Amino acid sequence: EIFLAADWYAFAAVLPFVSETLKLNPAEAGLAQGIFALTYGVGMVAWSPISRSMSARNMLLIGLAGTGIGMVAQVFVQSYVQLLALRLIIGFFDAGIFIGNMKLIFGWFPLSRRGSVVGFILAAYSLAITLDFALVIPLTLATNWRTFFAVLAAGTLIVAVLDALVVRSGPREI
Repeated sequence: EIFLAADWYAFAAVLPFVSETLKLNPAEAGLAQGIFALTYGVGMVAWSPISRSMSARNMLLIGLAGTGIGMVAQVFVQSYVQLLALRLIIGFFDAGIFIGNMKLIFGWFPLSRRGSVVGFILAAYSLAITLDFALVIPLTLATNWRTFFAVLAAGTLIVAVLDALVVRSGPREI
């Protein structure tokens, strides 16, 4: 959830730096930040029926891999159009991460525990948003915004590899 929160919210923290490099005006910067939510919402609708025919683990891995690869590409973005395209792609795959996580909860926890587990995830998400601003701005000032995207991409892909190695959709897969 930390990386999901980082791509959504910490992007706002580095947006002034991205805007300076890519020469974005305020309207372009705002669209680059907000357009992510558009395909995140579309992704929720699109991934939901698709995920019914796949395991929670596979859904999570597709989301993490698509998001991570998009983030790697974000490191090299050179234009506003490239940035928008990648924000759209990343938003779509980020929705897959959320759906995969929810499927994991349904596979591992009884109905009576699911609410508290989702609450824990939302609390972690809120903590991640706070940490994003506390960590991202100093990192960007010390290096640059491309380094932030590289760290974010690496973290997301490392989580994907770890999930591929250890995550099971439910107790029956152990």
